[in-house]
Amino acid sequence: MIARFTFLFSFLLHFCALSNAQEQVRLQNGNYAKIELYTPSIVRVRINTHGKFSESLMERYGVVKTERHVVKHELKKEKGRCIIETDSLQLQMSLADGKVTFRRKSQTDALVDSIGVTFLNGKNKIADRLSQEFSKDSLTAGGIIGDTVGRSAAKIINYQDSLSALLSFSLKKGERFYGLGSGNRQGIQRRGYIGRMWVQYQRSEAPVPFIMSNKGWGVFYNTTKLHYFDVGKFNSDLMQVYEPDQKEVDYFLFSGPDMPSVLSQYTLLTGRSYVLPRWAYGLAFGGNTMENQFNVLENAAHFRREKIPCDIYWLEPQWMAKWYDFSTTKDWNKDKFVAELPWTKNHDPLFIRRLSDMGFKLALWLCVDHDFTIEEEDKISKRNGQSVSGREHWFEHLRKFLDQGVRGFKIDPSRTLDLHAGMSYFNGWDDREMHNLNQVLVVKNLQDVTKAHLATRTFHHYCGGYAGIQRYGASTLGDNGGRPETLLDIFNLGLSGHSNTTCDVLEGVYPLKPGIHMGFFLPWVQINSWAYMFHPFYYSETDKNTFRFYDQLRYQLLPYIYSNALLANQSGMPMVRPMPLMYPEEERFSNSSRQFFFGENFLIGAFTDSIDLPKGKWIDFWSRKVIEGDRKIACKLPANAGGPIFIRRGAIIPFQDTNQSISPEPPGSLLLKIYPYRKSGYTLLEDDGESYNYEKGAVSKTSFLCDQTREGIQFTISAVKGGFQGAPPKRMYKLEFNDIQQFRYAKLNHKVLSKGVSFDKVNSTLRITITVDTNSDNVINVF
Repeated sequence: MIARFTFLFSFLLHFCALSNAQEQVRLQNGNYAKIELYTPSIVRVRINTHGKFSESLMERYGVVKTERHVVKHELKKEKGRCIIETDSLQLQMSLADGKVTFRRKSQTDALVDSIGVTFLNGKNKIADRLSQEFSKDSLTAGGIIGDTVGRSAAKIINYQDSLSALLSFSLKKGERFYGLGSGNRQGIQRRGYIGRMWVQYQRSEAPVPFIMSNKGWGVFYNTTKLHYFDVGKFNSDLMQVYEPDQKEVDYFLFSGPDMPSVLSQYTLLTGRSYVLPRWAYGLAFGGNTMENQFNVLENAAHFRREKIPCDIYWLEPQWMAKWYDFSTTKDWNKDKFVAELPWTKNHDPLFIRRLSDMGFKLALWLCVDHDFTIEEEDKISKRNGQSVSGREHWFEHLRKFLDQGVRGFKIDPSRTLDLHAGMSYFNGWDDREMHNLNQVLVVKNLQDVTKAHLATRTFHHYCGGYAGIQRYGASTLGDNGGRPETLLDIFNLGLSGHSNTTCDVLEGVYPLKPGIHMGFFLPWVQINSWAYMFHPFYYSETDKNTFRFYDQLRYQLLPYIYSNALLANQSGMPMVRPMPLMYPEEERFSNSSRQFFFGENFLIGAFTDSIDLPKGKWIDFWSRKVIEGDRKIACKLPANAGGPIFIRRGAIIPFQDTNQSISPEPPGSLLLKIYPYRKSGYTLLEDDGESYNYEKGAVSKTSFLCDQTREGIQFTISAVKGGFQGAPPKRMYKLEFNDIQQFRYAKLNHKVLSKGVSFDKVNSTLRITITVDTNSDNVINVF
């Protein structure tokens, strides 16, 4: 009988290798296991007690992608093990108890020696330890700042059931871990840390059940319910994921040569970062709650008079007729703001039109408390040709504001972050399953409505989140200020696949210069004057000049910034890159909290006047000096500086002219600042700046290559690959070669340049201006 079973099982395994790359078996301990390949580097493992493997809520609502790729693989059984192997990974599962060994293809040493699943009855030691660990931190988190509307207190959900799941990973000596989203401001290296995966106001507003090792593997735990990651705190040799009230473990494993590749695999599964419209990477400013339309217009004009670039002006709750109006019948507070007059049909230039004339986009603050499973279930019904619920879809009422010219929304944490104990959602589940997931659905449905109505991207963001939030909008750190520790949340979200993050820059910060410095090197920038006076023209003259300098620098860097936004969408690589993501094997950078990379070429120190330079040569942005790295240095900062800035030698950085606001389309001329050092390169990504065509591949790539030899420098502007509607057929380039000690002449495509060339001996800078066809390679030789 055993021989017949073995033959049949082996046959089924090999048959599966030719079909759909999945296998389900009953283990000898009575549990059931299912293995599924998603890509050559992503494998899913599910183990439960009952043998029925239904779709998860993350799959049902499209947060986790369900597409399967045809994967070349081998699936076999030998020596009591089920073995699945692709060109990238090998997974071995014991048929006795479901224990897994995970390794990279053709490598002797395993990435993880042992991954095991246990189901625990009733109260257990793990639950007791976790209860003690979080004894002073209940699942509720009080009310939201500013929401004065009376409501009943939320009850704590009782998470004690007859069975709980425990997933355990063996850890290797010296292995370090990163991810798990925001919520821990003690550091970014997660080994020795316990995280509770539960969304809470001002505590853990965007936890993400994804973690990766500096050794090149990661895991995503696919649940929406409360669970815990113990990354070697209770037992230094084990990472354990504990989920109370659960009879199934569902996890994805990722393999790759490094952490960026693992991050790319994870965001391939849960979605790459949303690309804000190009103008949204400028400055977003929110006024005080006492402002009316005339204050707003005067402030906007003041920005322009002071030459302080700004693109977005958002209104706080005072724009509503009713304070903190959660309803779908909200309207303007017409004592303060008049968006349209009944006899004009919105043709006369009222305050939104006047803001637009000055180059501003208007955004509105929102508070939301809604069951978004209504929208999601209706989409499924409509897709299946079934009748829909007929219930209200919350964001639909915003269409009228979009028609009036509003181009963005700030979603307050409000009651979406509250616990809704006892609530039954439209899909039949309660807050145990829906609390975390609803934080993603709120932004998903906002994006759906604005995309359908305008067909162009809007500026929208929210402070809450969970796995997949990066795909649907931007994020802030809520009401947690802009102090140094906010960087840890930004780092941890970036290490969890979310690039478009920021904080309330300057809130809680004094003196202002360090906060200004940090704020303008975040993925996007917001200054929130909600109850404050952060209008830059009210600062001291020194601080105002500093603010203007950094703001103008950011606007000059828009080609570089926007290219990194598109790169995050294509690869999962965040714009703000923590040090261990760039130098995973350098232990000294494993928990760096005061410095980071902004893109690949800028090294930024924040709230500090010293910096630890990696190996190589670096250019001090302030002094222009070339400095040898692999050491920590104290920096001498000029009066207008808020912190250190270093540029990687070999960098090629695109700039544009300073404008007071940003056009959606890319600039017709670019300044390339080049720091020659041996062979180096940079690829500029561009699109139309506003449509969703980037999701269909409508992105252009322009590669720049610099080769410095003893004979001189060869700089190549490669022909554009890809494209989009409105891409410039010709472009003016202003090339600025830095650290040039001597110069005789330059050639463009083998012809000597007689015009547009100047050499500054004092600053060792060569400048060349050319206009070229973007569809051809162009080679500049400098001798």
